[in-house]
Amino acid sequence: MTKLWRILLNNLDTSLAVILSIVAAIYGVFGGSTTVLLSAIASTLGLLAYGIIRDRTARDELLAEVRRFQQRPSAELFFKDRSAYGPLQETLSSARHICFLGPSVVTIFSQCTGYLIGEKLNKHGATIQVLLLDPDSPAVDWTAAWITELIPENLCRDIERTLSYVEWMIAYGIKAGSIEVRLMRVIPNYSMVLIDPAEPNGRMFVEFIGYRSELTARPHIELQRKRDGEWYKYYYQQYCRLWEESQTRLTSQLKDQGA
Repeated sequence: MTKLWRILLNNLDTSLAVILSIVAAIYGVFGGSTTVLLSAIASTLGLLAYGIIRDRTARDELLAEVRRFQQRPSAELFFKDRSAYGPLQETLSSARHICFLGPSVVTIFSQCTGYLIGEKLNKHGATIQVLLLDPDSPAVDWTAAWITELIPENLCRDIERTLSYVEWMIAYGIKAGSIEVRLMRVIPNYSMVLIDPAEPNGRMFVEFIGYRSELTARPHIELQRKRDGEWYKYYYQQYCRLWEESQTRLTSQLKDQGA
């Protein structure tokens, strides 16, 4: 009986049309009013027409979905350049755990130091982790060679600039959140921004640096924990391994303790 009711409710328009047609037939057999009979017939036809339109719409939507599925996906659906994303401040607006990885990430800190300390650290109590290339690493030479033909001295200068921004943030006073910088001996061929990476709604942006490619030309991909499963897990594990194997350079806690 429960199954029958479920079928009737899922096909309510058809069920009503059947009931009205039966009532109209019985009413006509027993000599009912012609006006009432015609009204019942019109109502039945209206319900049937609604059902036909609904089914046609559902069919068209299904066919459109099948066509989209059959089309071969383009790389443009996945890879974008920097201009496709909004300002970093908007991207980080709800973040409580933020991770940066790159040779120097100097562009981020030169533009967003005030926002990071004022909004994310002191107002929202966020945790920020920064992974940079060690300026004393032998990898600096070849890293500089394939990053838009930088000379090693300039790359080292950019790294030191980022460190000075973080030192200033710590000296300014971090009241709620925390920030830590670690230095890598080697660096993968990509940069990353991770937002609440361990949370169910975690996401990350991966920028593939390439060989002597300009910032505006580098492909980016956004990965979401819920949507991208194994690939999200892969890049998150890469980040975690690099973090664990890198040397601590600066932390807000050490500064507060007078280290």
